[in-house]
Amino acid sequence: GVPWQAEDRYINEADRLVAQATRNSGKRFEPLELAGLCRRLEGFGWSHGDIAKKLSLSQSYISHLFGLLTMPEQVQQHIKAGDIAASTAATIIREEGEVNGVAAITEAVEERREEIAREEAEQAPAELTPVDFDNLGGEQPLEIPRRAKPKKEKKKRGVSVGKVRQKAAVAKG
Repeated sequence: GVPWQAEDRYINEADRLVAQATRNSGKRFEPLELAGLCRRLEGFGWSHGDIAKKLSLSQSYISHLFGLLTMPEQVQQHIKAGDIAASTAATIIREEGEVNGVAAITEAVEERREEIAREEAEQAPAELTPVDFDNLGGEQPLEIPRRAKPKKEKKKRGVSVGKVRQKAAVAKG
């Protein structure tokens, strides 16, 4: 069955949002999702301090979440796609400014995507030759060569702060 939890029928929307964030036993909220939830709570007249207290988070983290909402849409899309960590993006935008930061992040993300595509192409299996089953001849069993599959290593998809700083330095220099 689907997990569910009963709630007070007189609960208001703000408390329902808090419960959604604090009682969540599934996949954790991504930073931008949590930031959106905080913005909705702010819309109910809650201060950043109230939000931090109700969600059991620090006020500095709540400020960080609200900062994510002010980032350019292009950077938010990279965060949502998992191309760059929210904290990395925030650091770069703060250090490099919006224009240079976005350019550096975009360039580093594109470079990383190209690296991933090259790595995946190198690991692609060799082309298979079609078998003509009507002309196999005789009663010989069909032998299919087996290749050992290489172990897949979990690789980081996102870009690092160092890589983005490097791109920003090149853009400045």
